[in-house]
Amino acid sequence: MIKKYLGLAGAIAAVSVSLAACGGTGTEATTEATTEATTVSETTTQETTQTTTASETTTTTQETTSTAPSETTTGESDSGSSDEPVVIDGYEVNVMKIKDGFEEDGDLKFKGDGAQYSYSVKNGVTSHVIESDLDALTVDLQDSDAGRLQDVLFAIGKDSAGKTVLRAYKNIGPAGDTAAYACLDYSADQPFEAGDMAQLLTDGYVTFTAK
Repeated sequence: MIKKYLGLAGAIAAVSVSLAACGGTGTEATTEATTEATTVSETTTQETTQTTTASETTTTTQETTSTAPSETTTGESDSGSSDEPVVIDGYEVNVMKIKDGFEEDGDLKFKGDGAQYSYSVKNGVTSHVIESDLDALTVDLQDSDAGRLQDVLFAIGKDSAGKTVLRAYKNIGPAGDTAAYACLDYSADQPFEAGDMAQLLTDGYVTFTAK
């Protein structure tokens, strides 16, 4: 009888050990599966984050690219000279450069802050006619003066409004009894030197070509 019970107890113990062994194996398998699932989830999350970062970088690059040409276009422009030459009294007058601070105000006319100047041509006249014109101008002006600056004849003074006025002539025609003269008329609220304005008759500022 005692042997029968001992045999039964041994069988129960063997079953318990077997169940314990099977239960342990299931728990470890579940843990490993959970760990792998978590790893896959984390990896997927990281890939999504990297994709989002790349998208933001692309957007920033596009915004920079579209902005750059607009800023470049906003740059300052250089006016320089008059667009088209003007033909006057048999001569083509081409303004090569406009004096700093001035802008075009009509054909061969330019204006600035309290100042203005213009070009004209007198063709088929004698030097005596030019000198007489300058002499008459000095009579009309106050504090007037007349003279020659290299190849330029001029008269300068103040008019009745207090402006300083300059008229200058430069021979541009062929030698002979009569010739053509380029004329510069300049006036300004502030005093200036005749020599400073006579440069406006040089080729750097204007050219006169017989047609």
